[in-house]
Amino acid sequence: MQLDFKELLLQILHRKEIIGMPILKTRLIKLAYLVEVEFYRSFRTRISNTEWVYYKYGPYVHSYDSILIEREFEWEASGQDDEYSIIKPRFSDSNVCLENRVNTIINRVVNKYGRLDLPSLLDHVYFNTEPMMYVTDINASLDFSLVLHKNAYSDKSGIIPESRLRGIKDDLRGRLANVRKL
Repeated sequence: MQLDFKELLLQILHRKEIIGMPILKTRLIKLAYLVEVEFYRSFRTRISNTEWVYYKYGPYVHSYDSILIEREFEWEASGQDDEYSIIKPRFSDSNVCLENRVNTIINRVVNKYGRLDLPSLLDHVYFNTEPMMYVTDINASLDFSLVLHKNAYSDKSGIIPESRLRGIKDDLRGRLANVRKL
């Protein structure tokens, strides 16, 4: 199932309670991009057919501004620049029935990245997602096929042989005892 980009934005906005703060224009599009990346990472297919491009500093959809003025969205002014306007869904819920896997990815992204302060969110998007890491030209399409599969990642940090772990603990205890003598 592919989502229409507008529906993807609305699905994120309907989860604003998870984030616990207003969703501004920049945060919304970066979360939508991360949903695209994480969906591709898990299922090797795109969640939408939206063309993402490298624009200014990061991922962008050229139809974004025109979508946000459609009747499904409300804007609450927050300063002179519309980048700081709060965006809300006009209607309380979506009438779209989502597949379980779509719901799961959207919830995961909103939970993991939605509460980050904006500079941290932008750093993650710009420097830690494969489509952004490899794009070079302004207005070039982002290539989601570069996203590593979720199985390409493995955390080896918890795998320390017990004998090595005991040695490390003993060494630290010895160092701590020497520090106390000083």
